[in-house]
Amino acid sequence: MGTWNPWHEITRLLKQIKQRKKEKEEAERERLRERREAEEAERESRREKMELQSLLVAIISAATAFLALLLTYLQLYYSRCDAKQNQRNFEITRKDAADSAAQARQDALDAIAKQLQASKQLKEQAERTANAAESSVAVAAESFHVSERAYVYITPILRRPVAAGQQTLVTVALTNAGRTPALKTSVQTCLVSSESPETTKQAHERAFRPQGSASSAKPPAIPPGQHFEQHLDSRLPLTEDEARQLVEGKLVMYLFSEVSYRDIFGKAHHEEICGRLDTNLKQFNACIEFNKSD
Repeated sequence: MGTWNPWHEITRLLKQIKQRKKEKEEAERERLRERREAEEAERESRREKMELQSLLVAIISAATAFLALLLTYLQLYYSRCDAKQNQRNFEITRKDAADSAAQARQDALDAIAKQLQASKQLKEQAERTANAAESSVAVAAESFHVSERAYVYITPILRRPVAAGQQTLVTVALTNAGRTPALKTSVQTCLVSSESPETTKQAHERAFRPQGSASSAKPPAIPPGQHFEQHLDSRLPLTEDEARQLVEGKLVMYLFSEVSYRDIFGKAHHEEICGRLDTNLKQFNACIEFNKSD
């Protein structure tokens, strides 16, 4: 019977613990990957629906504008023809009326004046129709802009669960879900810890002060369906006390990210997110504030 060696037993147990931890981390990474794929599929479905709706609106608006312009042109043409003919009739009647009785001449002039007034009203109606057609063209142009512009979305990714003794590793993915490139893109991201009674707004203001810890980047143009990643790491490893307070909810870790860009039509857009680290230290949940886009 061999001698029992405690060191061998401890070594075996440590190896088992490391193996289980490794398997747990592998399972967590697989779960995060599946979650990102599901989110990407959902975003793609929403984008396709939005593109189809925008295309239908653009086609209907363009057809409406074309018909309105055609109708306006015809009304203007016939109103001008009527005005010219009425003017000729007026001149002929005035010459003929010189030899007629005063009352007959006055009646004829009144009738022609009414015709001229009707022509004037028809011309004014044509002008109003033309203005309405111009408005329809503007609506069609706006619909085309909405369907073809760039749409940049921010996705925060925790590269590994937050743990004591390790730096917090975060990636912010900028994805262009639109149909044209996003230009002049600028992104600012910051990780900040907050203790009660500091509010989310106060933490946001502190993060983006001129002397704050926000990280900036200016990626090149982001083509449709492509993305740009900004990596952000905490400066110092998390202490045991900080990790415990995060789990207990006494300490809060925020991720703030803001991106500004222009579409190919020259219009500026802004997107921002706020994520609050869950007490399980494995994911960021959306804040109530500072999550908006245009």
